[in-house]
Amino acid sequence: MGVPTEACLQAVPLGQLGDTEDIAEVVALLGSGRCSWLTGVNCRVDGGMTAR
Repeated sequence: MGVPTEACLQAVPLGQLGDTEDIAEVVALLGSGRCSWLTGVNCRVDGGMTAR
């Protein structure tokens, strides 16, 4: 896997690709007590691609 092309980066609304830490932050939040009322939700960590 090489460096992402400019076209690839422009396709992502946030303008950058995510990495493992981006996913880990969401996993940590969902596993914490701060989300005790969150049920049955799909959390898409996609840099805004779904909202587009």
